[in-house]
Amino acid sequence: MPPAPAAGAGFSAQNIASILGNLAPQNPVSVNEVIRPETTAPVVDEAMEQQLKEHLPGSGETAVGTLSTPQLQQAATDAAAAANADSAMDVEEKKEDKMDES
Repeated sequence: MPPAPAAGAGFSAQNIASILGNLAPQNPVSVNEVIRPETTAPVVDEAMEQQLKEHLPGSGETAVGTLSTPQLQQAATDAAAAANADSAMDVEEKKEDKMDES
């Protein structure tokens, strides 16, 4: 592990990259694992419902009802797939950059 920057040295892009590079990779968590109706619905109180209301379809749907729809679950799956595709592209770009440096 590289030494920590000296006090007062501040954080440079290189220092931050070094710190992040030394973090152990975590198992990815899908959006559907986080936004599950049975875990999110109980935490939606009246105040949150009012804040979310402007972002919901005009059909009178509630936030709790929206969390339970197959459409939201599909959108979360699609968003996760897009994020994973971007991550895979980043890895490939890094491999190509390393090959170019050699």
